[in-house]
Amino acid sequence: MNIRKTIIQSTLSVLILLGALTLALFPDDAIEIIATALSLMLFIIGIRYLIYYFTMGRFMVGGRMILYLGMIILDLSIFSVTLLSKSDRFILLYLIGVNAFYGAVQLLHAFQGRGYGGREWRFKMINGVINLLISVCCIIFIRSGNIVVYIFAAGLVHTALVNILSMLRKEGSAAIQ
Repeated sequence: MNIRKTIIQSTLSVLILLGALTLALFPDDAIEIIATALSLMLFIIGIRYLIYYFTMGRFMVGGRMILYLGMIILDLSIFSVTLLSKSDRFILLYLIGVNAFYGAVQLLHAFQGRGYGGREWRFKMINGVINLLISVCCIIFIRSGNIVVYIFAAGLVHTALVNILSMLRKEGSAAIQ
């Protein structure tokens, strides 16, 4: 990992830890904060995919998948913005679904890496299982909003620690891309 990526990843990890601390300190307004941050993050990722498609991806084999992925992520960001005016339950269910989907994707990557004989499939497997457990715990405690916020804050701490660990590894592959 070059120095620029190390600086970006360490800054991102510190921001994630500050976000987790903010959620733990202000649990009453945290659901709106989480949904706003998620929609902003999805918007930025969707725009990055679309810019990548229009600059380089359209000339690549499978470039249309980049376009479709960017459009889907951008659509998800717009959908999450519309949820801000709805009940906190809808926002919580949406956030739990996104977290469970991320955990399932991590598990699929782990199984694929294991099939190819990769070395870091255990790391991805543990990360996927933890994300799925966070989603299950959120579903169990969905009636108590503050407990769900604390579980999400713990999930953010987990994500920051995974980023720091992946930054310190010899290969240095990023968990958040």
